[in-house]
Amino acid sequence: MELVLNNYLKRLIFFTIIFENAFGLLLPAQGWPETVGKGAVTTVTEANFNTEVLQSKLPVLVDFYATWCGPCRLYREVVDQIAQDYAGRLKVVRVDVDKNPQLASTYGVDELPTTLLIKNGKKFKKRIGALEKAEVKTEINQMIKPPEITLNTFQ
Repeated sequence: MELVLNNYLKRLIFFTIIFENAFGLLLPAQGWPETVGKGAVTTVTEANFNTEVLQSKLPVLVDFYATWCGPCRLYREVVDQIAQDYAGRLKVVRVDVDKNPQLASTYGVDELPTTLLIKNGKKFKKRIGALEKAEVKTEINQMIKPPEITLNTFQ
């Protein structure tokens, strides 16, 4: 009897650890806390999207995500770093597609994560997937920096 109970406890502990780790990776324990301080990421909803994004004086990076999305969790760190790197030059926001389905539909978000770059209230670029930080920076730099104009007055 003791041997059976011992094996039962071992299995119970094993499966508890497996489930705890598996679901801990998939579901955040405390929700999705936002970065605090300089370069913070703002969560926007259908109610404040126009004000926060479309009427923003700064260019905006919109991260469409879902709490259950594994790649979104990986990409979250890149988005947080971008927010810090471009503080004061770029506004970074997140939209939970499960809570804001109309926004996801309006911007054609079919896959997650989806990154939308918006400048002067208009879509500049849309990218799908968890991108590398360098890729995101390249896209942002194209949006932020005006094209170089060379004046050849001596022709």
